Amino acid sequence: MFKGKSSIIEGKRVRMRPIEKKDLEKTLKWANDPEIAYYTGYIFPVSMEMEVKWYERILAEESRKTFIIENKESVVIGLTAILNIDWKNRKAELSMLIGEKEYWGKGVSVCSTCDAPFFKDKEVIVVGGGSHLGLRGLPPG
Repeated sequence: MFKGKSSIIEGKRVRMRPIEKKDLEKTLKWANDPEIAYYTGYIFPVSMEMEVKWYERILAEESRKTFIIENKESVVIGLTAILNIDWKNRKAELSMLIGEKEYWGKGVSVCSTCDAPFFKDKEVIVVGGGSHLGLRGLPPG
């Protein structure tokens, strides 16, 4: 499927890997896209300096894990994050952005969370049920 790639999360159509500094050009493009901003709530332009600060901050957060979503050809198409991880109470939130608009409406965000085994050989959250990270599954809707 994704031969020769080390990935954290891999599904049939997409894979997820940790966000890297090289991804910031794409995330900056998405942050400054007015159509995407409608959904994310970004209302002011973001500079590369601001994006680098955001990246450094999210890497340091213990209660957040952020991943890049790639297609089978390793094209970066979005990002997803497990947020507000509460290890004690086994709760978290899931955030997702498909930034490449040609993938909108194609089921990619569903595929990236439901098709993929999060953290190979470890437990993670499964939206809609389950308890694969020791976190309780979130009900649909």
